[in-house]
Amino acid sequence: MNHNRIRAAVMGGLDGVITLLLVVVGGFQIREAILVLLAGALSMSIAEFASVSAQRDTEVAANPLHSVQEIEKEFNPWDAGISSFLSFAAGGGLMILPLIPSGHHWDSFGWIMGGLLLFLGGVYSSPDQYPFQAFKNGLRLLLLGAVAAGLTYLAGVLL
Repeated sequence: MNHNRIRAAVMGGLDGVITLLLVVVGGFQIREAILVLLAGALSMSIAEFASVSAQRDTEVAANPLHSVQEIEKEFNPWDAGISSFLSFAAGGGLMILPLIPSGHHWDSFGWIMGGLLLFLGGVYSSPDQYPFQAFKNGLRLLLLGAVAAGLTYLAGVLL
């Protein structure tokens, strides 16, 4: 299993949800939100590609006796970059749904955002942890997202 792909998908999805949540709450329109979605997905994928490439190169240099093919299989920058791009786009895409019809639908947007943050926060919990760890992690991410949304909304109102 390629752990870099999983890590990249979780990071990309979370970043997509949170970034576009903040864009919507900050008062951006659909055109700007789509540009942020594309720019964010590209930025995440490039950063993941560079990060995993550097990690792979460091691993090859530190372990000259290991098979280069094995190391390159474990640290595949293309898998990480593509996974990050797709998950950022998917998570962020859900956040701009309220902008598509005219006007904001804050009630449904709040439920979608809250549910996604709760779910994504729990996804990265180990099944070996105590039973409520996933819920606790989800609540923590939901709280952090709510604080970030509040600060962004306030900045949007003040600017």
